[in-house]
Amino acid sequence: MNALDTIEGETVEIREPVDPNIETDAEAISRLAELSPFEYDRVREAEADKIGVRIGTLDKQVAGLRITSTDESDPGRAVLFDEPEAWPDLVDG
Repeated sequence: MNALDTIEGETVEIREPVDPNIETDAEAISRLAELSPFEYDRVREAEADKIGVRIGTLDKQVAGLRITSTDESDPGRAVLFDEPEAWPDLVDG
């Protein structure tokens, strides 16, 4: 059975495993997004072959998931700051 999902405005086919022990595409992308850049670089070619996609496609999906991650406990993740508010009075200098 195939399911269609939309990721970053593109419709992609996500294969549902016949065996519940087989990793889905979404699970694989999530797992790969949790790797450090060095770890990911070492396994990306083999993982792309395993999933049956081009390396560039896998890179794009993993990068998209990494950007949306806001887990503050993970090192190497983006630091998000609140937007600063303008000072209500005129500042001279």
